[in-house]
Amino acid sequence: VLVRWVGMIDKALDCGAYICAICAAPLLIGKHGYFKDLEYTCFPGCNESILEGKLSDKPVVVTDNFITARSMYYTCDFALAIVSIVKGNERAIEIAKQIKGL
Repeated sequence: VLVRWVGMIDKALDCGAYICAICAAPLLIGKHGYFKDLEYTCFPGCNESILEGKLSDKPVVVTDNFITARSMYYTCDFALAIVSIVKGNERAIEIAKQIKGL
């Protein structure tokens, strides 16, 4: 099953897709070397098995085709980063304003 999962990530990246992971999920990606030479973030302590990459203390990190978030506390920021990539920064700003009730 793990080989299929890693193969799916490879295929997605080959197609230019983004891989999004929040909280402990970046561990599953990073322990297979996908963060080599890249910045990422994850829940504190979950980086111990990540082979390569630079751990950031930022709540959300977008680098190459990866979007990672530190914890569920940053779910809105994580979602807005995804919207910004998929629909553009202007749309993400509109949604952020709606969330904040502005």
